[in-house]
Amino acid sequence: MHLFSMWERSVHYEDGWFILVGDGFHCSVISEQRARNLELGYQHYQASQDTGRGGLDPEIAYRNRGFVVTRDSNGRLQFDKEKFAADKARQVQPPIELKGVVVIPQKIGRFTIDMVSDEAFAGCTELEKIGLPSTVTSIGKKAFYGCSKLEYVYIPEALASIGERAFEGTRLAPEATPTADVQVMGHILVKANPTIRGTYRIPEHVTTIANQAFADCTEVAEFVVHDGVNNIGESAFEGCTSLAKVRLPGKVESMGINAFKGCSSLTEIAVPEGVDRLKHFNGCTNLHTVWIPDSVKNVASDCFTATALMDSFLADKAKQTLVIDRWLIRYRADSQGGLVLDDEIVGIANQNTLNREIVSEHRALKSVHLPKKLAYIGYGAFEDTGLAEVKLPQGVQLLGSSCFRGTRIRSITIPSSVKVMETWALMNCESLERVVFLGDTQVIWPAITGRRDKKPIEIVAPRDSRPYRYASMYAEEYQLVPVTL
Repeated sequence: MHLFSMWERSVHYEDGWFILVGDGFHCSVISEQRARNLELGYQHYQASQDTGRGGLDPEIAYRNRGFVVTRDSNGRLQFDKEKFAADKARQVQPPIELKGVVVIPQKIGRFTIDMVSDEAFAGCTELEKIGLPSTVTSIGKKAFYGCSKLEYVYIPEALASIGERAFEGTRLAPEATPTADVQVMGHILVKANPTIRGTYRIPEHVTTIANQAFADCTEVAEFVVHDGVNNIGESAFEGCTSLAKVRLPGKVESMGINAFKGCSSLTEIAVPEGVDRLKHFNGCTNLHTVWIPDSVKNVASDCFTATALMDSFLADKAKQTLVIDRWLIRYRADSQGGLVLDDEIVGIANQNTLNREIVSEHRALKSVHLPKKLAYIGYGAFEDTGLAEVKLPQGVQLLGSSCFRGTRIRSITIPSSVKVMETWALMNCESLERVVFLGDTQVIWPAITGRRDKKPIEIVAPRDSRPYRYASMYAEEYQLVPVTL
């Protein structure tokens, strides 16, 4: 039974369970109160939009969205819940009571439960024990917040991350005591005592370090992470200001964003193989050496903000590029508007196009020589530059969102090696006349948009390829002309 949808998420009711389906069709059981709160928030937002943009009288707008509307003694509107999908579901079948011992099935109807979403069971004060299915890989923020009687959770082997404050207010909440260095649940190191110091070795049976597990452990100078650890959570070591040395596994499955943010004593680090995106070192003020593995496909624009590496580049105005282990992080055009990149560069990091200094430096760019080994072009890499032409080398795999947005490019050939062209890659290119696809590139809408003057843009691609279908689908909306290669 589908209850309601909100943006990229929807709530369903199957066999007495409320189920939240989120991004990527990940499914989580949630409490009845959580379902009601989600719809309450969504309908409140929509009512405000109906009032603001739609011009409806607020009283009518909120009533249309299922609220009981009254006025207080000062004439101000008061909103109360009247009818919500959770109530309708209850009328069909009573929900499973989330109290005492609860075991969540692996599959409920057509839904496979593979996560516990943010605040999924928050406030379920009668819940004492809960068994999670073997398919669950993550527990979200505040997932069991305020479950005051909760004393046991079965942790499946597949679980790779636990969100911050997930067990706050439960009997499982970490306790900072002099006799306990860390709290471990199953194979997951959940939280460390902030008083630990010196060298700390991760216990051998731990395979996952949870979000913020060691955050603000300011007295630790060295972490030794054994090879059995394969998941490192978001902000896991954030704010460890005395951390000067860290030994990471040779390979991991994931490393969360901001894992080492603010580790101001860290001077060098080797990123483990398996990490595919870097956004970990903001505020590492003494960081001057980073080894980046071949598995990395994207480097965030603020990954190296406030590091010795970035500070050195910003201070030397004659320097054209900041390159860290074959990744171009920042660039400046030369006096002629040109940019020649080292042949060993494999990726261009995301560029923060909201940063005025970056925009100023990039607008001077008129020509660029891209290296033969280049594989990844990140978000906003050449956005709003003066590029009129660009030659993509065979071997490029990713054209990131907005990478050529707002340029003066007239024609561009997309090699067959390009797997994905992301949203807005060729948006607002007012001189664009022709895009040639040599392969079956996945084109994510709206990657190529029309010109303001309505002049058509030819999309040349193999018939029945994804680029050809993209052009055919959006031909009328963007004045795209599909042409067979």
